[in-house]
Amino acid sequence: MARAQRGRAQRGRVGSALTVAASLALLAVAAAFTWLRIELPSEPARISSDAWPWTPQGVEVTPIGQGGPFHEGDVVTAIEGRSVEDWLDHLRAPTPLDPMPASLDYAVVRGGAVHLDVALTQQPVGSLVLAGLPLLGYTVVQLVVALLAWLRRPMDGWRRGFLLGSAANLASALVWELGLRPSDLVRPEPLFALFLASAPMHLLFWSSVVHVLVSWPRRWEAVAGRRATVIALYGLPQAALVGGVAVLAAATSTSLAWVGSWDRLLALIVLVMIGLVLAALARAYLRTPAGRDSWLRIVMAACLAGALAVGLLTVLPVLLTGGPLLGRAAVAALGLPLAVILVVGTLRSRLFEIDVLLASRRRMVVAREEERRRIRRDLHDGIGPMLAAMTLKVDLARDVLRSDPDGADRMLEGLKHDTQAAVAEIRRLTRDLRPPALDEVGVVEAIRHRGIELAGGSESERLEIEVSSAGPLPPLDAAVEAAAYRIAVEAMTNVVRHARAHRCRVRISGNGALVVEIADDGVGFAAGRSAGVGMTSMRERCAELGGALAVERTPDGWTVVRATLPVTA
Repeated sequence: MARAQRGRAQRGRVGSALTVAASLALLAVAAAFTWLRIELPSEPARISSDAWPWTPQGVEVTPIGQGGPFHEGDVVTAIEGRSVEDWLDHLRAPTPLDPMPASLDYAVVRGGAVHLDVALTQQPVGSLVLAGLPLLGYTVVQLVVALLAWLRRPMDGWRRGFLLGSAANLASALVWELGLRPSDLVRPEPLFALFLASAPMHLLFWSSVVHVLVSWPRRWEAVAGRRATVIALYGLPQAALVGGVAVLAAATSTSLAWVGSWDRLLALIVLVMIGLVLAALARAYLRTPAGRDSWLRIVMAACLAGALAVGLLTVLPVLLTGGPLLGRAAVAALGLPLAVILVVGTLRSRLFEIDVLLASRRRMVVAREEERRRIRRDLHDGIGPMLAAMTLKVDLARDVLRSDPDGADRMLEGLKHDTQAAVAEIRRLTRDLRPPALDEVGVVEAIRHRGIELAGGSESERLEIEVSSAGPLPPLDAAVEAAAYRIAVEAMTNVVRHARAHRCRVRISGNGALVVEIADDGVGFAAGRSAGVGMTSMRERCAELGGALAVERTPDGWTVVRATLPVTA
């Protein structure tokens, strides 16, 4: 069991490292595209990545700024005397212009054939970024939320997927908004190739959305619980994209027709992913108890609205008519409330801890039923037979009381010992249910008494356990008292058994929350060692009450376990 836990922890650390590396690589692609877009001179016209206006004659462009050589609706058919079709063919056999000239000759369809000699200059990208600000703002907020969720539990697979997908979403959005220029088809720099990378990044984002929804707030074991299924969730859309592009290459007669069909292929795959998102949302909604968490249902409703907006305003229109009803930036503006909800829910309502809390509640229910079974067994097999035997001894003593008073006296003496044993057994059961010292002397004194007992039984005669309180504590309910006591006792027990410490300090304070801090000057935790049963138990006790447990190593060599438990006003 311990070996399996260590193996899972090791895989989790490797997975987290790979996730961070992959996320940084995706952002590096977007940064490289942005840097090239800013530094390289180009014409004042762009190819819309929303409409994807590739035609049999060439590609339609949108002018950048006012008063430039290009007009709205111009179709570039040739560059430097070669057709756009020929330039697209160099994707298979590169023949770029190297070095790039200071100006390019464009053949343009504008009512009739027009030739434009356009100087290549550095074009401002601020207007493009400003136009796409809602989309970029949404993706930045989503990445921040994903980072916060991942930092809280970096070993969870769906959190790693959420972080990776959010980085991919930001990268693809930035590349899309900066867009392509016709000159990108002829230059030696890999702007066109970097732009094409935005499509698989976009699919990576949708895969991560499905992964989140089948894992949170209630895990769908048939999907999220199988590694092969999760791999397929991320791999199949990418395989469909690559396979679809290959099929379209064989099915289309020209490179222009081939490139022009990419948007419908991507829209078809995204439509399937949106269907999976809706199915996962429906399942998550139905399996969430009514009234359990209002923020959770608000987030689900916002996700539903966002998925439907993307599907109905962009994806379906692209498939049916070849162009979206609204651009991505406009659709993203509709999704900004979702970004706000995610931020507020994460910071104020521990939104992405709901799955942890639900799992803790399930384990708590199981533990409670196991405890009831143990108590029933102790009562049935221990106290029950003991009381039945005492009843028989009472009847026997009554029968011999007149004929053999001495024998009756001996029976009553034995009955007294049996009664004392029964009382001791009952006290043991009640002490296991709740330490009586909590009600008799309070949580601080109860921890101090237990600390004295543990220090006295330590193998090290020099171990000193000091328990103190930072002023009077607020009124505590029974659950918080019991959790604080058991966490402190478990931590002190770990110090006695494993730390080889000389001093252990326990400090309890209450200022808005009950904080139990156990510090020792022992050897600490071994590097790479997975959490044991005791540490897991402490974390679960905190999670059950909505608290948190932190373990750190101070610069002076002390190990500190800090449990923070909310206090009800």
